[in-house]
Amino acid sequence: MAKGQLRDRQIDVDGLSLHVLDGGALEAPSLFFLHGWPESSAALRPVMELLSSRAQVFAMDLPGIGESVTQAGKVLPSLRH
Repeated sequence: MAKGQLRDRQIDVDGLSLHVLDGGALEAPSLFFLHGWPESSAALRPVMELLSSRAQVFAMDLPGIGESVTQAGKVLPSLRH
């Protein structure tokens, strides 16, 4: 993955579809970012892109926020950038 490039993907966790951002060097230290309410992982993208040259970075949208869904399949309202 190129420097500063993040990968967007959906993963399934116990039937929930969660949106994940990740990037950086596999051999580097890992950093996990968690957004607050009512933000999503999109708010963390600029910082993650900067740090991905020195660390392996991860963030996810909590269930029902951003591009993650709730068990009922509904996305809760959030602020978008």
